[in-house]
Amino acid sequence: FCTGLFEGHGTLLLFSIWSQLRSIIVILLERGMCNFSVAWILVAALFTALVSQNAELDFLPFSCQSSDLLELHNVVMFLLARLASGIFTGCSENAERDIVTSCGVGTKDAVLEFGFGTGRLTQMLVNEVGVQRYDGVELSEAMLNFTIGHVRGHAQRFALHHSPLPLEFLRSSEDLASYSRILALFVLDALCQADLQEALLLFHGRLRPQGRLCVATLADLPRKSVSIYKTAWRLVPLAFGGRRPLNFGRLVDSKLWSVQDHWVSEHGWLPFEVTCLEKITDEYTDSETLKFTVIQRWAGSLPTFQDIN
Repeated sequence: FCTGLFEGHGTLLLFSIWSQLRSIIVILLERGMCNFSVAWILVAALFTALVSQNAELDFLPFSCQSSDLLELHNVVMFLLARLASGIFTGCSENAERDIVTSCGVGTKDAVLEFGFGTGRLTQMLVNEVGVQRYDGVELSEAMLNFTIGHVRGHAQRFALHHSPLPLEFLRSSEDLASYSRILALFVLDALCQADLQEALLLFHGRLRPQGRLCVATLADLPRKSVSIYKTAWRLVPLAFGGRRPLNFGRLVDSKLWSVQDHWVSEHGWLPFEVTCLEKITDEYTDSETLKFTVIQRWAGSLPTFQDIN
């Protein structure tokens, strides 16, 4: 069953796990044929099969046949985080379409996707919407290789980049005010508070006037499931990709952004919220963004301690 499930799913592989597994578990639970413990055993079995199929999924530098235990640990933690994200939030392809619609992405837009994952949204934007330009930034090299391996046929239509450090691409990019839309879905809640606030400033500098930023994060709501997840995250944060429930609205600077749309989805075990922001452009925000960018580039040009020695 597991082998058949994982063959030939391409870039929809990680997300199809949830759609197929969820329907099976719901039927079993409704008919009293299993409990939640058995349900999680099914999750573990599917995850094990996914790792065993790793060589066919083009995780080139993270091959499970490698003798390096650190690399094996990295790919297992990466896969677990992606699997947990899909299962806990229940984010489906329809939810992503709603996000794209809310952000108002069209054929004339230049789009930057921060954390493109399996490339499902990449293909939707390039092949279905037909955006003018697409740049994708992925923090996981394993995920980058997976996506490149399955969208190679359309490589001339977009650019995919790897950013080993969360904000490295945004800090080094020369494309100031070149994007009309920026998407950051289920990635900002893995950044620390300082990096998250800096990312919002960097996004502001990359957007054109009246450009839009669309963000999806785990929602910090008074739910039992959220409390359980937060406790687990404190104990083993890396097992969940470092992601934690976040009150994103408190981080939005009203001088830089205006909220265009906001909603909370509770279709999965964990709720997530989507916020669509529009860039506010005036003399104050332009000068603050320019000042921040100049300082960042000046700091990046300084020699490091290792260079000095």
